Amino acid sequence: MGIHGIARPPRPEPKATCPRCRRPVAVLKTGKCSYCQAEIPGSAVQTQVKAALPPELLLAFEPRAVTVSTRSKWIRRAIALGVAALLVAGVMALCMKS
Repeated sequence: MGIHGIARPPRPEPKATCPRCRRPVAVLKTGKCSYCQAEIPGSAVQTQVKAALPPELLLAFEPRAVTVSTRSKWIRRAIALGVAALLVAGVMALCMKS
């Protein structure tokens, strides 16, 4: 068996190179070299047409107008703080009995 039974590691495929500057091309999305901006032959640049959203859907995404006044917000906060204080006092009272 020996060393001949071990499979050889796969060789990396050579990267595409720019015809002008001979550097490896990193990204082929634009169809141009990142360094010299030369056109890369054989690079398929696909343009995607984005579908516009219907106006009804765009209106649904708009933020709603604030209908609660600032005073009522502070009243709700004060009530919540009072309830929280009563709950903490109740728990502390149970702990102090023992």
